[in-house]
Amino acid sequence: MWISKAEYTALVDKTARAETRADWLLTQANMLQVEIGTLKLELTGRPVPVPMYQREATPPEAKDDPAEVSFEDMGDDLARKLGL
Repeated sequence: MWISKAEYTALVDKTARAETRADWLLTQANMLQVEIGTLKLELTGRPVPVPMYQREATPPEAKDDPAEVSFEDMGDDLARKLGL
């Protein structure tokens, strides 16, 4: 199925605007969580873990250490090399 260039451009624009709104809302939620954590610390004197939300589509951060990337047996040589 083919769509016109105008329809495609409109869909891309609409998607970009929706993603921008979602990013803004996610940032606001994270800021509010930090603020709530700070207020709880001031009121109780005990630190409270603060959840930080991320987009599901965000790829995980690349790890330079191969031991953290794979759960497979790394073998004795690599374990010695990494100091494990």
